[in-house]
Amino acid sequence: MSIPPIIFIASGSQALPAIAALRHGRNLPIARRWIVAWGLAGLAFDAISLYFALRRQNNHWLSYISAPTMAVTALMALSWLQPELLGRRLLRWLGLSFVAAVIFLVAFVESVSTFSLLRGPIESLLIVAASLGTLLVLVRQERGSLLQLDWFWICIGLALRYGGAVAIDPIARLLIGDPQPVVLSALTVKAVVDMAAYLLIARGVWCPVLPQPSSGPSSPVSLPSRLSSPPSAQPW
Repeated sequence: MSIPPIIFIASGSQALPAIAALRHGRNLPIARRWIVAWGLAGLAFDAISLYFALRRQNNHWLSYISAPTMAVTALMALSWLQPELLGRRLLRWLGLSFVAAVIFLVAFVESVSTFSLLRGPIESLLIVAASLGTLLVLVRQERGSLLQLDWFWICIGLALRYGGAVAIDPIARLLIGDPQPVVLSALTVKAVVDMAAYLLIARGVWCPVLPQPSSGPSSPVSLPSRLSSPPSAQPW
C-alpha cells in the first residue's frame, strides 16, 4: 500500500512547534521546551517507522516505545503549566503509571506485531483528560484574553491530536484486509486532524513570553496570570 503524501506532510508538521520556538531562543519557557521535544520525538519515531516500512519490515513494535515516550513528554509539558505542585506531581505520576501499564500490556495482552488493542485508546484518553483538565484549571484563574497565552493553544492542540487517535488502532485492526481505499480514507482523516493539532500547538509555542514577576513574598501563582508567564517556570 503506497503512503499518501498528506501523511508525510502531517508527520513533517510535528516540526512546527520547534520552528515556532526559534522566535524565543533561550527565553523559551520550560513547558514549551517539553512540547518542542514532544514534536521532535514524534518526527524521529515516524522516520524510524518509515525506514522499516520501506524495507517491508514490521514496525508495529515501535509504537510500544514511541507511545510511552511521547505520552510522558506531553504530560511533562502539561505539568509545567499546572499552577499547583499537586497538579504537577499528579501528571508526572500518571506518566510513570502509563509506562508501567504499557509494560504490563505488552507482557500479557498486546501483540507487538500488529495495531494495539488497549494501549492506543488508553494513551489517547489519558492525554485528552490531562490536556482538558489543565485547560479548565487555568481558564478558571484567567481574567484576560486567552489568545496570547501558550497553554490555551497547547492544551487544545494536544486534546485534538490525541482525541482524534482514540479509536484509530482498534479501527485499524478491523480494517486489516479491507480494500486499500477504506484504509487510506481513515489514515487521511487522521492526518488532517493531526495537522490542525500541530498548527494549534505551534501557535501556542509562538505566543509571546510574558514577563516574570519580580521576586517577593507573593508566589507567581498568586499573581494575575496576565502579569506573569504561565506556571511553566516554577520548580517541582
